[in-house]
Amino acid sequence: MFIEEATVAAILEGIRPGGELDFSLFGWEWGATDPDVSSLLHSEGATNFARISNPRLDELIEQGLSIVDQERRQPINYEILEIFVGEAPVL
Repeated sequence: MFIEEATVAAILEGIRPGGELDFSLFGWEWGATDPDVSSLLHSEGATNFARISNPRLDELIEQGLSIVDQERRQPINYEILEIFVGEAPVL
């Protein structure tokens, strides 16, 4: 393994299924006010480069997206976080 700098486009191409990258150090931000992790953590998420596939996680993400009230959604987001940390699909 060796380390090299690459453009964002090359990194995205390399970490998609079928890509040639084994690992990427890449920054992500979920937003400061109300996280929506569906793109990153849902099995069918457009930027699920870690290839996470967990039916319970998908269910929680979908449930959270259907609840407008942030206080009611907070326990769902905490459970999503617990699953994410427990599975540690990314470093």
